[in-house]
Amino acid sequence: MWILGLKGLYMKLWSSSLPLYCIVGTGVAADTAAGRIMELSKKNRELTAELESERNKLRQMSKKAKDMEKEVSVHETYFYKYQGTYNL
Repeated sequence: MWILGLKGLYMKLWSSSLPLYCIVGTGVAADTAAGRIMELSKKNRELTAELESERNKLRQMSKKAKDMEKEVSVHETYFYKYQGTYNL
């Protein structure tokens, strides 16, 4: 039940146009909580951007691997086709 309450507060926080201090409260504890929320939000954005960057790298490397596999396949076909036509 507590988790649902926390999720509801989280959704209210991000869907609200109220300033953060109005939702959390006032005082030292509220300032600390608001600061921590902002730090975690920033960290979340950074990690999301890094994840997207890594996904793009993975896509590029997968495409390159497929291209190289095709190239190897072409060379293997050529090798087996003309294997006995010349001596080394």
